Amino acid sequence: MLSVNISKEIRLVVDRIKATQDFLSYSALTTLVAYFLLNRRSVSQLVRDCPFSLSVSATCAAARKYKPGRLLRRIRKAVIKKYGPKLNAERFVFVIDDTKNPCYGKNRYAFGTWCSSSGMYQGQRVVCLALVDLKTKRKWPLGYSISNKTTELTAFDEAYSLVKEALDGGLPPLTVVVDTWYTSVDFIDKIRSLGCHFQGELKTNRQVKTNPGPNVPWVNVVQAHSKIKKELVESDWDSLSIQKKKRRRKKITQCHLQLKKSSKIYKSVAVYNNRRHRKAFAYYISTDKTRSGARIWRLSRARWSIECIFRTCKQSLSFGKLSVSGEEPSHLAVEMPLYLYGLLVTEPEKFESEENCSIDKILAELREQSMNNSIKVLISGAETKSLEKLRGRRSVHNAHRKPTDAAAA
Repeated sequence: MLSVNISKEIRLVVDRIKATQDFLSYSALTTLVAYFLLNRRSVSQLVRDCPFSLSVSATCAAARKYKPGRLLRRIRKAVIKKYGPKLNAERFVFVIDDTKNPCYGKNRYAFGTWCSSSGMYQGQRVVCLALVDLKTKRKWPLGYSISNKTTELTAFDEAYSLVKEALDGGLPPLTVVVDTWYTSVDFIDKIRSLGCHFQGELKTNRQVKTNPGPNVPWVNVVQAHSKIKKELVESDWDSLSIQKKKRRRKKITQCHLQLKKSSKIYKSVAVYNNRRHRKAFAYYISTDKTRSGARIWRLSRARWSIECIFRTCKQSLSFGKLSVSGEEPSHLAVEMPLYLYGLLVTEPEKFESEENCSIDKILAELREQSMNNSIKVLISGAETKSLEKLRGRRSVHNAHRKPTDAAAA
């Protein structure tokens, strides 16, 4: 995809963030923002396609001067300003999850061997905190952390720090929703110490008690729910096929359980696909014992919103793909896509998108418009200097080498 001119969307983002990166020039910020908005896979690819960008060396040098931790604060402030008193625990939840970023190179920041649900991989692990609106199903990334094996911090410590930073930034204490990996007794206690409720998914072999008495045996969570009567549940997070009655609604069972290594009682819900099934496909616990089973099921469905953020950032915003080694470029490759996603959710009208348009469609239209503008410039024959620079960078002599301008060559 060619881009002869700087699109107004790129200028809009640069104007928003230039105060946070005032030590970088306007052209350097434009190049870095264009790399992510145009979904490039390498700096060389960006330089070949965009004559307005800096050279490969200058772009890498600018990425190493980036100062992280400033952009997502603006997303938090924008959310607080937009919703104000509506930002309460009934409508919003925090969601925590980590994602893998496979990459290679001895100079890569926080490079290591990690374990994920799909197996072992080499690269970086990113822990992310998101805010989800249960009413509109919108979601905003609020913070992240790149795990580093050279420190003693665990993923639980990083997740706790992200929640605490969000609360210190002005957000109210909301329910924290996680998957099975984060449902640790120690992590639950840390979240409760911040004044937030906790909700997580349990593995089927988790040992629990149906009664805290000393003579009650420990059983797994499947056995604890096996003799409870199932009931129908309705949630506005159900799929369209369920809402149109093409598929049956879920069934749930509810009880109170005590986790092993914990003296506290939790509300537990098991979700079944069918009334005749003996084993549920998911088990959840909540520290709020007054919460209904339908509410717990609704919050658990909201947890998948953070997976949508990861998918869009990786497919459309070059998440983690910046091929520059060092700590600052690694943070840039994570923070910039998350900030762009949050900006598109907060102010989609600035990008002239349709109402209720998805983020992926907005980005696809942006790149398509950039291509159309480039074709118009090429046909009209205007901007001779930019076209000469584009020809030089896309010369066949530079096909397997670093792209350079004709004058530099």
